[in-house]
Amino acid sequence: MPLSFVPEPVRRAFRWYRRAFAAAFAGIAVFAGLTAITTSRGDTVVVVAAHPIAGGQRIVSTDLAELRLPSDAVPDGALTTPAEAIDRTAISPIPRRGVLAASSLVTGGSLVAAGRVALPVRVDENAPLDLLSVGDRIDLLGTGASGSLEVVVSDARVVALPTSGSSGMLSAAPGRVLLVDLSPSDATRVASAAAVSSLSFALR
Repeated sequence: MPLSFVPEPVRRAFRWYRRAFAAAFAGIAVFAGLTAITTSRGDTVVVVAAHPIAGGQRIVSTDLAELRLPSDAVPDGALTTPAEAIDRTAISPIPRRGVLAASSLVTGGSLVAAGRVALPVRVDENAPLDLLSVGDRIDLLGTGASGSLEVVVSDARVVALPTSGSSGMLSAAPGRVLLVDLSPSDATRVASAAAVSSLSFALR
């Protein structure tokens, strides 16, 4: 529109405040650009721990919260609805606001995933069980064919300890017995070693 059709007071105000108008227009352009970038990234609602969750703890609704994250920041396998986590068991400790993933939980009251076994292992009386927590990874040690101490199985996950009455912890058989998550072949190896000598463990 030709400036002659613009009232003089308006033209005069524009000339006086042209820098302010330019700054405002620049700000609007920057905001629009940031909005476009944010929108293009998208976001996803994920399920997180409302408070620290102990390894071996059965998940209930009050343990959970929802958090919106940029889609490119969502971990693989992250749960997106609380219903996917309720009544499942945490494999290892989950910190507050930690994202729950399918790989960090087992179904229902089960302690191990499908195809795995939970094997009770009696350990040597000097083994420091008080250093262990559910979810810890350990190497099980036993006497080898040469008579020396060797690793029977590596990276076994502790799923229960010989404790009772502890909130969030599962109980194993009484005594110095812990329950570990193993493949069937590793379970056979551990049982054979336990028949020969008492077992100990090393923390990973």
